[in-house]
Amino acid sequence: GSSRLPIACKYKDYFFVGPMNGIFDMVFEEKPYCVDISNHPYILRPTSNTFHGRDIFAPASAWIHKLRTIDFLGPKINYQHSLDIPKPVLKDNAIEGSILFYDRFGNAITNVGCTKIKYAFIEDKKIEYFEYFSQAPKNTPGITCGSFGYFEFFINQGSFKEFSYAKSFKLIL
Repeated sequence: GSSRLPIACKYKDYFFVGPMNGIFDMVFEEKPYCVDISNHPYILRPTSNTFHGRDIFAPASAWIHKLRTIDFLGPKINYQHSLDIPKPVLKDNAIEGSILFYDRFGNAITNVGCTKIKYAFIEDKKIEYFEYFSQAPKNTPGITCGSFGYFEFFINQGSFKEFSYAKSFKLIL
C-alpha cells in the first residue's frame, strides 16, 4: 500500500497491473493504454493500507484474465515514466550503454537489449561475449544476454561488481 496510483495497462499484447511508481518504465518503450483502478468495482472491501496486492491488484488481474480487457476497471489515464533511465546510443558501429544496477551475485545489469555483438569494452578492457556464465574460464569477466533480455557483465564464479566500478561501456557490433 501507498499513495501511488494503482493502474492497469495494456501494452502490445500484454496486461500489467501495479502502482504507477516506475516499475513498468523499462517495459513501456512507447505510451501504453492505462486506466486508474483505484475505484474499480471488484476491489476487496475494506481495502487495507498495506495489502494492495491482495485487495486491489489481485482482483483486477483476475478480471482482466477473464474478460481480456481493462476498460471496465476505471477511467483512462496517461502513464507517466518516473525513473530517469539512460538510453543506449548507437554510434560508429558500436552501442554506448550504462550499467543500471548490480544483482545479488555481483552481475552488472545494463540498459542495452540483447543483440548480436562481437565484444565489449569497459574501462578500456576488452570483454568477450559468452552464451552462458560457465562458458567463460573461472574468474574471467564476460558479457552475456541475461534472462530479462538485457546484456549483463559477469565474472564466472566471481563478482563483476568487485572487478569494475564503471558506469558505462561500449559494445562493438
